[in-house]
Amino acid sequence: VEIPKKTGGFRTLGVPTVADRIAQMVVKRMLEPKVEPIFHPDSYWL
Repeated sequence: VEIPKKTGGFRTLGVPTVADRIAQMVVKRMLEPKVEPIFHPDSYWL
């Protein structure tokens, strides 16, 4: 998807497919328990 920039030209946005979103969630759920203990208590996932 391309959206126009205020300065001219276009910015291309990548819109993930359903399969991509599922893969991202699987990776997040696998990595989160392993790396969460490493982070500072006041840091949060976005």
